[in-house]
Formats: sequence, C-alpha cells, structure tokens
Amino acid sequence: SRRRISPQSLRGVQWPCGCDPAAAIRCLRRARGCGSRRAPCAWEERNARLRETLPVCDRIRLVASQPATLAAHEAIVGLGFEGTVLKRIGSAYRPGRHRTWIKQKARFNARAELRSVHQDRAGQRHALCELDGRRVHAVAGTAAWIGQLVELVYSRVDADGTLREARVARST
Repeated sequence: SRRRISPQSLRGVQWPCGCDPAAAIRCLRRARGCGSRRAPCAWEERNARLRETLPVCDRIRLVASQPATLAAHEAIVGLGFEGTVLKRIGSAYRPGRHRTWIKQKARFNARAELRSVHQDRAGQRHALCELDGRRVHAVAGTAAWIGQLVELVYSRVDADGTLREARVARST
C-alpha cells in the first residue's frame, strides 16, 4: 500500500539542503491544481514547477530529458540504472502505472548450464543453473533442456551477485 505524504506528516522535518518539504508540497498544491488527479498538467509544466519549488541539493537531483535513442538508453544502463522510461514530453502526469509511459528495461545475456527445473504450486517453473561456478535461479519455460547450455536474460547484477529478473531464454 502506498503512503500519502501530506504537509502535516512532514511538519518540522528539514532536509540537509534547507528545503522545507511541507512548504514545497503546499506550494505545489497551490499551483492551480497542477498534477492533481482531477486536473493533470503536462509533464513540461509540472517539471518546471518542481524545479522552481524544490532546490537542488544532495537529496534532490535535476534530470534533463533527452530524445529516446538506443545510444541514450545504453548510456543510462551503463551508469547502473535498471532502464529508462519513455513518454511523450507533452503527456499529462498521472501517478501510478500507465500504458502511455513505456519502461525500457536493461537486458543482459549470459550462458549457463541448466541443472534442474521445478514447478511451484502456482504452476510457475523455476530453474537452477550454474554460471561460472555459482548457482543462479531463473524463471524457466521448459524442463526439456536439463544438462544443456542455455541463454539467461537478466536486467542487472545486484550487489550480492545475484541476477535480477533472470529467465531462461533458450537452449544454445
């Protein structure tokens, strides 16, 4: 469940940069209802109001928009981000998930040996693979390739070395 942040819940809180978050929320709400569920505003307008209201500091970063290109996506992924979000610059901001905003995740491949596959109570198949001498868990579509090299697809490597969102793509 999401927790709503209100000016009252932030009373007395100060960020290291000196910005009063409760005052920032009140200021944004007064800005003609921009960004409310009843009156969504264009992303450009909302972005401009946020930049005017919230000072840049070590807790708040300004992120510039850029055209959606494969090179830009790869550069962002190369910095360690999980991917990019694609949206039209004039689209209205609405909280939550929407089909008008597309998330382009990072995608990496590795070859591993499929050791075993088991099916859980919900019918989902899970694979245990060996990759460079370590065990890797992944979502599997079939158990037909046990003992063979398979291609794993994943979105990133976590700090502990596990592969994020790993799945068996195919036999190699």
